[in-house]
This record gives sequence, structure tokens and C-alpha cells, in this order.
Amino acid sequence: MARNAECDAVGVSYGAHDVAMLEGLAPAGLVHSVAELHAFFRQNG
Repeated sequence: MARNAECDAVGVSYGAHDVAMLEGLAPAGLVHSVAELHAFFRQNG
């Protein structure tokens, strides 16, 4: 969805998809916990 909207995306490995599939989508970031997601947004706005 993000690619179609021409937006950056952050993949979360604790959801429905595995890491390899998410990496194939080239997200702006890939996190493995809510704490990592929080840190990503603090660093990247």
C-alpha cells in the first residue's frame, strides 16, 4: 500500500508477514518490537 501511495513504509516483523518477505519490499525500516518502532520514529521523525 505504501508503495502505491508513494510513501515510505516501516515493516514490523511481529505482524502477519515474515522478515524475508518484508525485506523484499525494501521498507525504510524494519523493526522487531514496539520499542524498536518507537525508537525508529524518534530517530526518523
